[in-house]
Amino acid sequence: ILSECTEQPIDKILEDSERDFFMSPQEAIDYGLIDEIVTPTKHEKK
Repeated sequence: ILSECTEQPIDKILEDSERDFFMSPQEAIDYGLIDEIVTPTKHEKK
């Protein structure tokens, strides 16, 4: 499923999942894991 959704080769996904593999939000977009970065908005107290 990950290979199909991310368009990454299965071997790369297996290699990356064998260890801790941290990435920035932009790297996750580039890898194909996420579609967009959501930035929280500031809520004002009433």
